[in-house]
Amino acid sequence: MPSGTQDDPNGSGDGREDVPVHPDDRLWIHPSELARRRASTEALDESPAAPPDRRRIPTSLVVAVGLVALLAAPVGLMALAQRPSGESAPAAGAATPTPSTVTVPQAHIIAGDSEHPGVVVHPRGMVMTGMADPPTHVTLQVGQRDSDATLASSSDGLGLAVYRVDGPTKNWPVPPSKDLSATNGWTMSRWGPLPAADLGNHEVGSGLPVGVDGEVVAVTARTEGGRTVAVPWRALRRVAEVIVGDATDVTLPATVSDSGRRVTVTATSDRDLRVGDELVAVDGQPVRSAAEVQVLVGLHQPGDRAQVGCRRSGKDVSVAVEVAERAG
Repeated sequence: MPSGTQDDPNGSGDGREDVPVHPDDRLWIHPSELARRRASTEALDESPAAPPDRRRIPTSLVVAVGLVALLAAPVGLMALAQRPSGESAPAAGAATPTPSTVTVPQAHIIAGDSEHPGVVVHPRGMVMTGMADPPTHVTLQVGQRDSDATLASSSDGLGLAVYRVDGPTKNWPVPPSKDLSATNGWTMSRWGPLPAADLGNHEVGSGLPVGVDGEVVAVTARTEGGRTVAVPWRALRRVAEVIVGDATDVTLPATVSDSGRRVTVTATSDRDLRVGDELVAVDGQPVRSAAEVQVLVGLHQPGDRAQVGCRRSGKDVSVAVEVAERAG
């Protein structure tokens, strides 16, 4: 039927085809509104085509958004994957996406024709990056500073490498950081057991910084078993301190044994710990060995109080224990 007839009150009456409108909308849309829509459609049809080199969304941004959704549910974190252009990718909270406020010093590892993002983990020029089969010598770029760098250590099982600058080793920019309190598992590395939050088998690369409330809390790593984990920032900072040689050896005021897959106190000078206590957690992180206890205690400074979960006479108790620098 020709448009504009009485049976088609929304027709234009000029023989031109109407703008497609959902049938339900025709019950209430005024003809003048339909005319406006038709004019807008014709203007779009006559506008020049978009240039073929339209910029694509960076892959790292897509990874960041996916990691945001993944982290928001299990551990309430935000991902801070970096854009290739050097800008921080947006992050999102559990509800409404918001721009990230973390300023991660842009570290880049140049190895031959390839470039890898990194993050400074120690002000004396220690940079961690995600890299498989890392070369011995690379070029490090952080802002306007360039320096040759040498491989200091790597953990092939996690795809992480630590490089140390060959030039001046002072005042390299370290991002603001805070503790990650959501870890509930462990991952093995060349540097010993590391606390970690398991992010599943989602394909997120190693070396991406993860943050919350404007501060870096962890770095992603990909295990040999195909799992992605978030390793707490302070644990990786501790790795760098050990490599540099300025780590403080901190311990509980107790001797523990892990025979029989139980971590028990065999001697103590602390009034709140008792001989025979089974240690089940430190700072909320489950522990299964004396080595894991020491890793978590070692993240403290002398005089800090570590929250130690114990099983005592069949009951679960939690005590705050002051840690101290190991004598000798």
